[in-house]
Amino acid sequence: MLTQFIGRITTSLVLAGVAIGAGTAIAAAQSFTDWGLPQPYEKVSDKSVAWLKEKGWWPLGVGWQGPFSGQNTINVVMDKAGLLAKRGLEAKYQVFAAGPDVNEAVASARVQVGNGGNFPFTSLLDRGVPHEFALYLLPNAKAIRLVESGSLLHLLHKWTMRTCFNAQEEIYQSSIEEVEQVRAVFPELARYIGPPCHLRAGISTPICTEGSHFCGVKVWLDFPNIQRRI
Repeated sequence: MLTQFIGRITTSLVLAGVAIGAGTAIAAAQSFTDWGLPQPYEKVSDKSVAWLKEKGWWPLGVGWQGPFSGQNTINVVMDKAGLLAKRGLEAKYQVFAAGPDVNEAVASARVQVGNGGNFPFTSLLDRGVPHEFALYLLPNAKAIRLVESGSLLHLLHKWTMRTCFNAQEEIYQSSIEEVEQVRAVFPELARYIGPPCHLRAGISTPICTEGSHFCGVKVWLDFPNIQRRI
């Protein structure tokens, strides 16, 4: 039995030596970059490139947060060394000053690759949460680009309730801006858009529907020219 055991060990060592020799030969026949990537670079498939172009993501947008020199060094190397181009991808790199800017660019599809930013936000994107829900995690007091869609009936309701002086400031301001955009295109329609007091003045009483929460300003006398002060 001892002889059989020694024989098995000898056979294993021989096979291991053959395997190591074969691996060394393969490695010697293949070149590598200074950072260990095998050469030549594997090209992205034509099908994948066609898909990116179909999506309008060509060249591929890469956004990153410039002030930090840690992980974002990768982006500098990728750009200066042309690593994506060597794999057959055209790319345009864009530097952002802060993480929220990266988030906004990714959410609006202005860039398709983002590095840095708000990690709770990007984690939700990784989990497939729709952008319109994930956007609620963007930091307060950060300007974002808002594009809203909906039926005229629902928008009229919003523009009535959220142009009242009692509305929260940010939604009030965005609603006023939307109404002004409507006014620029459909001035006749815009005459019938505004806070409840503007619509009820001369038609129904009480003019203000807020009761004891009346803002104290007779908005209906000069809407939309009246200025809201907080």
